[in-house]
Amino acid sequence: ASWHQTFQELISFKKKYNHTNVPQSFPSNPKLGHWVSEQRKQYLYYLQQQEQQQKHEKLKENGNEKEGNIKRKIPSSTFCKFPERLVKLKKIGFTWAVRKRRRQPIQPAQDKHIEGGREENLS
Repeated sequence: ASWHQTFQELISFKKKYNHTNVPQSFPSNPKLGHWVSEQRKQYLYYLQQQEQQQKHEKLKENGNEKEGNIKRKIPSSTFCKFPERLVKLKKIGFTWAVRKRRRQPIQPAQDKHIEGGREENLS
């Protein structure tokens, strides 16, 4: 599946569950869980590249260009496309970092109303 097709699957997941934290072992769509994990990895690589680029620029300004070589960790074609993808993921409220916790079943989102400090299901 292409990036855009899988992105659409993520949008469907978010509509159903009201978040983008797809578990890697999501039974209904294991590929989506893996894809979400890959987006997070690419985001970290992207941030590292940005940081290295800034260091390189500073070294270049100071005349230390040799010390400022950038090591690429991901293919340049992927790196070039990521800023465009980053914008799309941010628009849908993608969660970039998640804490590991005990596995809990994924439940579809329910309409809730909070009254007097207590949640009430509206469905």
